Amino acid sequence: MKKITAVILIVLAFVTPVFADETVAETESDTSAALGMYYIVGKFSMIGLSYHQWFGNHALMVSAGIQSDQMSALAEYQYCVFSASLTEKLNSRLYVWASGGVNFRNESVYAWEPDTTLWQNEVHVNAVTALGIGMEFVWWRHLSVPVQFGYIAEFPYDFGMSFCFSSGVRYRF
Repeated sequence: MKKITAVILIVLAFVTPVFADETVAETESDTSAALGMYYIVGKFSMIGLSYHQWFGNHALMVSAGIQSDQMSALAEYQYCVFSASLTEKLNSRLYVWASGGVNFRNESVYAWEPDTTLWQNEVHVNAVTALGIGMEFVWWRHLSVPVQFGYIAEFPYDFGMSFCFSSGVRYRF
């Protein structure tokens, strides 16, 4: 399923220019900010709210999320490599991205010894970095769906690096 999805996205990236009338930056200059839901899955996982803003070919996104045992905040920079308008209702962008942030994780430690039970909470503060490629599809100049692939690393506690996938739904205004 992952291979099929990757092939479809690559084909869309190469077929889009064939039908392009004008660039997305020309048609969407007045709808460059967006609010919405964002998630990322990999070594580090998060679901939360995001604010996204395009400045010509450059973009910034800030997202934050709270789950039962963790709180996370990420900032992301995006650079548009290619943009096209397929029809009046569908626009797309191909971009590279890099992000960094912090993850606060609360872990409960349980230790049992005869006649003694010990519960202790430990807070781990990890840095998170990631980079990759992404595509953004915008329908009717307002409904935005980003799809991103890349690699993510979390350190110094629970050090690790893995493939990541992120997406979301945003409303452009």
